[in-house]
Amino acid sequence: MKEENKSQAFFVSNRKRLLPLLEEQSLTLLFSNDEMPRTGDQYFPFRQNSNLFYLSGIDQPNVILAICPQHPNPALREILFIEPNTPEDVIRNGYKYTKEEANSISGVETVYPIADFERTLLSLTCHAQHIYLDLPENPRYSYEIECRQRRRINQLKALYPLHNYHRLYPLLSCLRLIKSPEELHRIQHACEITAKAFKRTLNVVRPSMMEYEVEAEIAHEFIRNGITAHAFAPIVASGKNACVLHYTNNRAVCKNGDLLLLDFGAEYANYASDLSRTIPVNGTFSQRQRQIYNACYRVYEYAKTLFVPGMSINKVYKKVCEAMQPELVSLGLFTQKDIEKQTSEYALMKKYFMHNIAHFIGLDVHDVGTTDIVFEEGMVLSCEPGIYIAEEETGVRIETTLMVSSVPFDFMSNLPVSPDDIELMMRLKLENF
Repeated sequence: MKEENKSQAFFVSNRKRLLPLLEEQSLTLLFSNDEMPRTGDQYFPFRQNSNLFYLSGIDQPNVILAICPQHPNPALREILFIEPNTPEDVIRNGYKYTKEEANSISGVETVYPIADFERTLLSLTCHAQHIYLDLPENPRYSYEIECRQRRRINQLKALYPLHNYHRLYPLLSCLRLIKSPEELHRIQHACEITAKAFKRTLNVVRPSMMEYEVEAEIAHEFIRNGITAHAFAPIVASGKNACVLHYTNNRAVCKNGDLLLLDFGAEYANYASDLSRTIPVNGTFSQRQRQIYNACYRVYEYAKTLFVPGMSINKVYKKVCEAMQPELVSLGLFTQKDIEKQTSEYALMKKYFMHNIAHFIGLDVHDVGTTDIVFEEGMVLSCEPGIYIAEEETGVRIETTLMVSSVPFDFMSNLPVSPDDIELMMRLKLENF
């Protein structure tokens, strides 16, 4: 992670908020993510376990955080285990945190070499009846790779079978849902970098450009603004490719007369952003493209108003479906009589709008939170209606990052979204973006 914007008080506060949710005489253990092999002797870029980062701020491999609040020795109530800096590692792989730096970032007073974990664990387990462990849990995905957390859980259960084991993920998910001012600042900065990248694309996109050339412009703006990483693989989908929801090949030609669907987001200080815009490759929407875009745009503007306390993703989605269905009728995709004959609610609509309207955003672009959770002030989500007409080789998606409030806050409200504004921005050559 880049060095900017770290706050010890934030991580200390997160651990304090966790403590009341734990059973008495408990031990909580969090393990860093694996370094994932790519090929040969290469690894994919490292990304920290979001829950470990949330509680410690430590963003490097081979880290363990232990929290044992009732341990009789105060020095063992919070412990960070990290890899020591050796001269060989510094030369080969670069600098790692010293004990003093790990303490300064996390606020954890006791920092041990990771080699001391097994010996220390014995003392921790002797004073604990309950052990909380963190597994990656996401209703969207199943994990086929046996991650470090699962391997450690299996080891612990074999060594200490008589303890009571608990899931940590639901507790941290509850804490992570409502964003603190520190988190909102990071998300805002990620959104600002994403906005800069979009403005850049408006100034460079032209017929015969390759999708990967557009992606390169996005990456250029991201890197020069100090991002941690892409929040997800960028989607640069021209023409019929826009009808593939998770298209990331980005190898086709942006043809004159096609629409170009862009879906990307910067990750800054490990916090994500998410943006989608659909623009005409030649700078001007055709009459039909404008009809489709305006239908999606009207739904988008309506949907944004629904992200208020008391709603949920499911409730917003139902209202959006009610708004989307007549728009698709107006586009001639089906008729009111067809609707009356459909076998299930919104079956015809789902052919052209086949995904949900929102997901939570935070440390992960698809952050913790389910579709039935009731919105509260300070939650952050996407808002992303789309219309995909495969037979016309045309797809439109409009998306922004919002904070739930009585008046929902759009982190990207300064970006063009109406077709007129997009066309105007593409005609202008902005010198400062």
